[in-house]
Amino acid sequence: MKRKEQIEAKRLHAGDKKPSMKRRDDHNDYHGRRMYMITLEVEGRRPLFGEVVGGPFSMAASPEAPRVELSPIGAMVQAEWQGIPRYYPQIEVLSLQMMPDHLHGILFVHESLPVHLGHVLGGFKKGCERKWSAMLGAANNGAANGVANGAANGAAAKPQPTPNAIMEQAAAGVSSSVITSPSSPLPASPSSSVLASPSSPLPASPSSSVPASPSSPLPASPSSPLPASPSSSVPASPSSPLPASPSSSVPASPSCLLSVQGAALPQLLSASKPRLFALGYNDLLLKSYDELQRWKHYLADNPRRLLLKRARPEFLRPRFNMERGGYTFAAIGNLELLDSPCRLQVRVSRRCTSAQVREEIARYLAAAREGAVLVSPSISPGEKAVMRAAFDARLPLIVLVENGFTPLTKPRGEQFDACAAGRLLLLAPWEHHNDRRAITVQQCQQLNLMATALCR
Repeated sequence: MKRKEQIEAKRLHAGDKKPSMKRRDDHNDYHGRRMYMITLEVEGRRPLFGEVVGGPFSMAASPEAPRVELSPIGAMVQAEWQGIPRYYPQIEVLSLQMMPDHLHGILFVHESLPVHLGHVLGGFKKGCERKWSAMLGAANNGAANGVANGAANGAAAKPQPTPNAIMEQAAAGVSSSVITSPSSPLPASPSSSVLASPSSPLPASPSSSVPASPSSPLPASPSSPLPASPSSSVPASPSSPLPASPSSSVPASPSCLLSVQGAALPQLLSASKPRLFALGYNDLLLKSYDELQRWKHYLADNPRRLLLKRARPEFLRPRFNMERGGYTFAAIGNLELLDSPCRLQVRVSRRCTSAQVREEIARYLAAAREGAVLVSPSISPGEKAVMRAAFDARLPLIVLVENGFTPLTKPRGEQFDACAAGRLLLLAPWEHHNDRRAITVQQCQQLNLMATALCR
């Protein structure tokens, strides 16, 4: 059966296509010669791989240049990624950019693979999971031994619970099983759960609802607090150091168990530990060699973009359900441009000659330099030329786009810096879709009507 027939046969039983950033390309077999840009996320977007440091406006050669300082877990994952060719010599690792909660890598499959690329990435994930479990086990055993020693030293001053009582209380998730003492390496906070030990090389347990302490090598991102464990069905109470309820069958987190004096409970650690990587992966297929350089630049620029996003969240995070001019939009960029006293719609007919387009460019640029904000969906070639010239002149623009945004959408390429500078606003009236679609005549008419309404 031909490839096209196989695809059509699968679609008969596939049902409605759901938006996903992890869908494979039906026209690629993922065995042959090809270059890929792969993105893998940490489960729950926890910042386990390290921390972005530096300044978003620092030069690349500066000591304050944006970069990622890897945690022990991040260094382990990086080494595993670089070791993929040991298992599959048909693959060459071209580039890797570690980020706090995900990674981007470029792989070159220069010879046909014996397995699907997904199997290669699945093996990479399993190898990382095994080493992560070993790291957690070593850290937990060391902390438990320290707690046991401290408990032995203070046994005469304070009665200790029996091992059976500890097991029963930890399995039931009773908050009274957590006993704090001056010698405990994991002190309790009056407003939070148990924090990570300053001497621990690993962050607080993923099942904890509280981010790691400031001295931890893996602090939680300011813009992305550490989420609660998927296995926990009860949020942490401000007055309770243990997030589990008495009726919960889920065992306490490793960091909480380590604060129990008297014994370690290694058999319960694996039950509360979520996976390291989220399911699936995102891949992009190289279509031209020029695109490879853009990929490498994107990877290297990721730390700066994240720092800039944190510095200017009001301009670089999507906003939804924004009502203006009788329409509802998703927006990324400077919303204050909508309140500019002069908003001018760009309309250039397709019938215009090259000389007429140049005249229109000069007219609109002059108006923008006098304070007008140019508004357009940039549909006709003349409108594209006007908006491109205004963008290059660093003038304020409002652009209507056909494809919507997701909560994680970021502006692409030059648009990212323009939004961060406050001179660009992107508006999307419709929902996001992953597949490529040709804009329809009806959509073009609707976008032009929306631009007219925004300029009233």
